[in-house]
Amino acid sequence: MKAMVLREYMKPLALEEVDTPAYGPGEVLLKVKAAGVCGTDLKIRDGLVPTKELPLIPGHEV
Repeated sequence: MKAMVLREYMKPLALEEVDTPAYGPGEVLLKVKAAGVCGTDLKIRDGLVPTKELPLIPGHEV
């Protein structure tokens, strides 16, 4: 699947091919055609909000 990936703070996100995530019982996998960028995503990109290690795929509001 394709995803916008943050590999380095203060740098543009890169469109990359990534593995499709696994899902289990009681979960679903959705195909997202478009998603907005929220303020928190921008702050994470700028290194202003503590988050898990890079690389990461932003978009917690999707």
